[in-house]
Amino acid sequence: MLKRRPVLLAAPALLLTRPAAAQIFLSREAEARLGAQEHPKILAQFGGAMEGPHAAYVRDLGQRLAALSDRPNDSWTFTLLNTTVINAFAVPGGYIYVTRALLSLCADEAELAAVIGHEIGHVIHRHAAQRYDRQVGAQIGGVAAEILGQIFLGVRGAGQIAGLAGQFWLASYSREQEFEADTYGVRLLRAGGYTTEAMASFLDRMNAWDRLDAAATGRRPGEDQFSWLSTHPRTTDRVRAAIAQAGGDARGRTARDEHIRRLDGLVWGDDVNEGVVRGRTFLHPGLGIRLDFPEGYRVVNGKNAVSATHREGAQIVFDAARIRGDLTPDQYLTRVWAQNVRLGGVSSLEVGGWPAAAARGRLSTREGTIDLLLVAAKFAPGRYWRFQLATRADRLEAFQAGFNAMLASFRRISREEAAAIRPLRLRAHQVRAGETVASLARTLPLPQPEQRFRVLNGLGADETLRPGMWVKLIAA
Repeated sequence: MLKRRPVLLAAPALLLTRPAAAQIFLSREAEARLGAQEHPKILAQFGGAMEGPHAAYVRDLGQRLAALSDRPNDSWTFTLLNTTVINAFAVPGGYIYVTRALLSLCADEAELAAVIGHEIGHVIHRHAAQRYDRQVGAQIGGVAAEILGQIFLGVRGAGQIAGLAGQFWLASYSREQEFEADTYGVRLLRAGGYTTEAMASFLDRMNAWDRLDAAATGRRPGEDQFSWLSTHPRTTDRVRAAIAQAGGDARGRTARDEHIRRLDGLVWGDDVNEGVVRGRTFLHPGLGIRLDFPEGYRVVNGKNAVSATHREGAQIVFDAARIRGDLTPDQYLTRVWAQNVRLGGVSSLEVGGWPAAAARGRLSTREGTIDLLLVAAKFAPGRYWRFQLATRADRLEAFQAGFNAMLASFRRISREEAAAIRPLRLRAHQVRAGETVASLARTLPLPQPEQRFRVLNGLGADETLRPGMWVKLIAA
């Protein structure tokens, strides 16, 4: 979705490098206040809270597990976030978040219970409160905001970066804290009658999915800094050690078929109302536009901007902006958008048939020198499309050709093209006689369809389908 402010996807890389030396323990009352304060920021950053049966499923399961915890009478809030980021995390005060992308990858209810139980463990052990201190809290809106407000232009002041603080809670915990959360989650699995193996099988599933994503996008496994794997540093051996610490393996229910049936209709990938990413192409039927990002970039559709990141250090951000009054593209670029940036010469061009202005800029930040290529295209009075290429110093030329090709691809789409953009959804399918992994996998609109089908449905490499069992498909 395109709104006024960029989503600032580089935030965690900056925040996570800061030492967490001066930690404090908040009171329980302060934790509750902090959670209530951060909750709307997190919703703004990660697509908002979903409603309906899928959100109710997460909420109901979370409340059942919380009732088995050491703090059953506390106030717990379980939220399903409308984002393609594959993650789950907790905030002090009993606020626990699961993204719909992560929910879709859980093979059964036991795995979902393992994820939620793990996050309950972080709250019970007060790990987020230990990590949070007033100095870091100030830096979220201060130093980091200053740097990012320069890189992602048009943002000045911590109060204008609502999403930045939300991303703080994606910071990874220590191995010891992850072990504690795993151990507590296993105890909740046991108490809830679920198989404790789910804690390990979900981690295996995330690793397998990450390898497939890495192969499809050209990145190295483990490079996605927003994923569950990056923010929850664990290995299968450590998870199994946590299972042993919690009393060893226990066989229990997985509730696999019920889980798959309850996921029927869940949006897969981008929400059409927010625009969609299909490969490297961004399409927005409501705005009637198409933009093809260059090869080698990972494209993420955020709530406020579309961001594409290259593993060699470049980032492209596309968003829209509105001002009171009306300025020409070059006036908007120099007087409003990049007024605090040292710019080179401003040139005129057309982008998608709209008049536009382009300029290069350079910023000196605490993280080093940043080179920028900025393009603003005016599509209505006081309204502008914005294209930003940011690299480390003297690296702009290496990425400019791809950026220029992207600008050339930007165009309006027809009503017929817009109408053809339909959301993909998970579909619960009961296997019929004669259907195989290969035949059903061919229906998936994904690269490596057979491997994806197996990971998505929790099937081993040699496991076959049985008539009557339920599986997840992806279809419009």
